Amino acid sequence: MKIGEAISYNPKQISDAIKNEKYELANSLSKDLKIPKQEHPYLFTRIEFLRNLDSYKFLNSENDKLKPAILSELNSRNPEVREIKDLSNNTVLTSEGTYIKVLNEHHINFGYIGTSNNTQELEDARLKNQHRDIQNNFTYHEKLGFLGPDPSHLGEAFKLQFGIALPHLYMDNQIQRISQACSDLGFTLKPMQIKKNSPLIYTLENKSSSNTTLKETITAAIQLGYAVKKAETHAQLKALESDHSYKLFASSYWSLGSLPSLTSEEYFSYIEDMICACLFNYLDKHKLQELTQLFQSQLHSILLLNDEQSDCDTSKVMNKDFEYFLNTLRS
Repeated sequence: MKIGEAISYNPKQISDAIKNEKYELANSLSKDLKIPKQEHPYLFTRIEFLRNLDSYKFLNSENDKLKPAILSELNSRNPEVREIKDLSNNTVLTSEGTYIKVLNEHHINFGYIGTSNNTQELEDARLKNQHRDIQNNFTYHEKLGFLGPDPSHLGEAFKLQFGIALPHLYMDNQIQRISQACSDLGFTLKPMQIKKNSPLIYTLENKSSSNTTLKETITAAIQLGYAVKKAETHAQLKALESDHSYKLFASSYWSLGSLPSLTSEEYFSYIEDMICACLFNYLDKHKLQELTQLFQSQLHSILLLNDEQSDCDTSKVMNKDFEYFLNTLRS
């Protein structure tokens, strides 16, 4: 990529303007970055800001010996990292939708997972990240933006992930076609749960942040989301001509009654099936709100489980959660 094609994003301009009491300039720069509040068609949104300390090399297989020093540096500069008890491993800290991944491809990833139907949560997460005291200690290039080991994530250096239910497109074997269309527009479509045999909920992720802004990427993702949802609606109308979709959900539901035990992965899989069944009125007797709350409460575990090198432990799914899940369905 030519340097001239990169996005020039300087996070220091705002802090410098405030420091020099140039408040009008700071306000103007802030408006340029602000994500406008708008509704979107997604079940959940996720954002990660990828940052690397200016005083250390990027992570690779040859600099493992630097990890203790990098952790110590992060620990001294970021109060949230200090709360992580075990700093020897790649660690995930979750707290009210926010989390931090340390030494996972990048020195540090600041993440947020939200479930509202508008972009306000994304803007709040962006502002929180922008106002971190550690911000000016990250590797930055005047023309390329934040730097890291992945050249596709420079600029504002972010990853976006949006969740959407596509059971009928899956059953109609159209996921590959939709996936290609998304790829042509700069996004990757893949199952929310990689190991699930029959994936019904998918995530839409941006391929790059190097030649676009966060605001532009979110706008494009919302437009694409509505187009994909329209295709899902057409696939549902087609499914009504047969009882294939009903059989899939009915089979999944009735099999729950005969299971003596359940692994965490199976538990997450059934939650996905049931939330889709309720969303599309295949289990109209059941309370969508209760299942939605259960689904949302497990989102961190489900999404972080798929992350490479993540130490998120999902093996200890509480029995009371599973019992509540079954009771909600049977009530």
